[in-house]
Amino acid sequence: MDAYYNVIFFRGIVEISEDLLAAGQWNQDYVEGMIRNGLKAESDILEVAASVATEELNKIKAQNNYEEALLQLKQLINLEEGQTLVINQVKPDLQMVIKPDQQVDSLYYSALSRLPEIQSMRANVQASKISLAQSNSSYYPSLQFYAGAGSGYYQTRKDAEGHVIPFINQIANNASEHLGFSLGIPLLNNGRNRSQTKLARIQLKESELSLQQEQQKLYQKIHQDWKKLLALKMEIDQGTIQVKALEAAEITLRKKFGKGLASQFEVSQARNQLALARSGLLSTSLQYEITSRTIDYYQGIPIIGMK
Repeated sequence: MDAYYNVIFFRGIVEISEDLLAAGQWNQDYVEGMIRNGLKAESDILEVAASVATEELNKIKAQNNYEEALLQLKQLINLEEGQTLVINQVKPDLQMVIKPDQQVDSLYYSALSRLPEIQSMRANVQASKISLAQSNSSYYPSLQFYAGAGSGYYQTRKDAEGHVIPFINQIANNASEHLGFSLGIPLLNNGRNRSQTKLARIQLKESELSLQQEQQKLYQKIHQDWKKLLALKMEIDQGTIQVKALEAAEITLRKKFGKGLASQFEVSQARNQLALARSGLLSTSLQYEITSRTIDYYQGIPIIGMK
């Protein structure tokens, strides 16, 4: 899943780099126009051109990172040569209902009944209980009952005239039945029985302790993920406000630069702050989506496929 979100993240960085480059090129064209009209000196274009070159380099780096992440994803899913990989843009569901901590308990009990690792450890506990019961049974006397029936046919069995008695008659005449009982009292195996029972008790305690520890880890993990989801939502809300404010500030500085009231350094600084805020918001949004998918997993909702 990390490889998938890496592709989305770096694609977002490419889009941010393209926007910055477009803004820088517009600024460069604007300054060149003012120079042609004699409103600015030739030297003013140098700083602007350097800024545009930096933005072009950043775009190339971002594109390379995106291509590398895409290649890693294709190799991970064994995509054949020539097949197209379509990746949808992630849009976190920020409208989901955020409830207090009782939601954690609901997720926990849901996960207990669904997660295969918990079910496997519960099965181990049940198997240990059965093993202990079998070991305990070796201390008690055992009573066995058995019964049987039989018959036979012999060519040596003859009648008074010397003829072999027919098969049907022999089967009927030679029929026999028997019943039996067997009582076993453990006297000489006590040492072995005690060792087996002690070992079975230890195995049961170990399996129960492992299950308790795993359940505690699960509850802590769910609690951490839920708190993280709350924190990430607040960060997204604040980050969105920050990006909008920086976009307005960057536009204002560009207008001031056109009037000679702001320097190229101030414009570049505002543009870089905006890019940093947008990339941070993108990263936070992806973290929110991943955590949200984890919460879905606790509820039995498949991770594969986007909302």
